[in-house]
Amino acid sequence: MSDLIAAHGHCLLVVDPAEVNVVGIVTLTDLQQALNAAHQQGGPVSLGECRRNDLVWLPDSAHLGDLEDQLGSQGIRQVPVFAVSAGPLPRGLPSNGLGLDALRGLASRDGLALALARHDYQDAISEQSLASSASATGSA
Repeated sequence: MSDLIAAHGHCLLVVDPAEVNVVGIVTLTDLQQALNAAHQQGGPVSLGECRRNDLVWLPDSAHLGDLEDQLGSQGIRQVPVFAVSAGPLPRGLPSNGLGLDALRGLASRDGLALALARHDYQDAISEQSLASSASATGSA
């Protein structure tokens, strides 16, 4: 299973098959801790025992700062993003659940860095374009 997590971005979402709702997340760290505990106790471990108690996630209307707040406070690298209405930093499952059909993807620190770099690049291009226009028209 650790190979599966590593190949898919350091986490897996746990889905309740009866309701087709996302009910949790398992990170590589969670899995390693559960496997170490199981090894010490001499028993098997289930995926359900590995998952975090509170699902950390974001609505697709969240801002980039919200992503950093969620990632930093939880010590995780990715959070699922859902097309649902919610407050800026939701914790746990909403009363109506988080349907798998509302899942929009995973947001990560790497994605955050890319988004910020794109934003900075676009700002630099816009400033350069304005400066070129001003010098071409003779205005300063």
